Amino acid sequence: EERPAETSLFASHPRTVDRVRRVAETARARQGGDQRLAGDEFLLALDKTLFGDDPEQGLRRGREFIHPGLNFRFKAPPGFALRNTPKAVIARHPNGATVIFDGDEVGPNLAMGRYLTDVWLDGVALRDIDRITINGMAAATGAARIGTRDGPRDLRAVALRFSGETIYRFLILTPPGITASLSEDLRRMTYSFRPLTEREIASARPQRIDIYEVKPGDTVDSLAAAMPYETLKAERLRVLNGLAPDETLQPGRLIKMIAAF
Repeated sequence: EERPAETSLFASHPRTVDRVRRVAETARARQGGDQRLAGDEFLLALDKTLFGDDPEQGLRRGREFIHPGLNFRFKAPPGFALRNTPKAVIARHPNGATVIFDGDEVGPNLAMGRYLTDVWLDGVALRDIDRITINGMAAATGAARIGTRDGPRDLRAVALRFSGETIYRFLILTPPGITASLSEDLRRMTYSFRPLTEREIASARPQRIDIYEVKPGDTVDSLAAAMPYETLKAERLRVLNGLAPDETLQPGRLIKMIAAF
């Protein structure tokens, strides 16, 4: 009996050893040359790339939050770190204090005190409700003690009418033992909320990667001084460029910087 030709199947499905050999030959044929993008070309391709916040969602500048599109700004207290999410701006402190900032829309005739008790925090037993004014804007504040999964928290709510039907609000949660010590800083934060000036809107530019060629005399510290951060400037520059703690910069090297433009 005639046996089927062994090549009938393996013509399109080579044996394992043949497949490995062909892959190796193909890899050798494609090594080097134009198949590999040079390091400097890769860096230059990153030049002017957006870094960090999209200006349409607001910009963080250290402890400040600036929203050029919605025309406002405020500054978190010392020690708080800002996080920008699609629904809210959240400021957290290592001691457990948290601030949640967001917005709402209600009818133009609703008083801020009623907004606190009947709309925003309906069901929360607010006390010490007070009508206030923040930089010319009608506002109200109230307090409560609530339970959370992290334990009891003192709640401070502040809502203000920015314009027309637009309401902005701060929900502040603090562990009871530190509420008093944070009170003044948190009050300063709420009163830092204000509209932007035309000059501030024009200067509220996003951060981008800026590819820089190291010049003679440049050091990590001298270049890091221009980074738009309040702390850890040199450390951020080293991480951004994969520099070892004791590594120096050689003239002619391309590095990534961060700049606002």
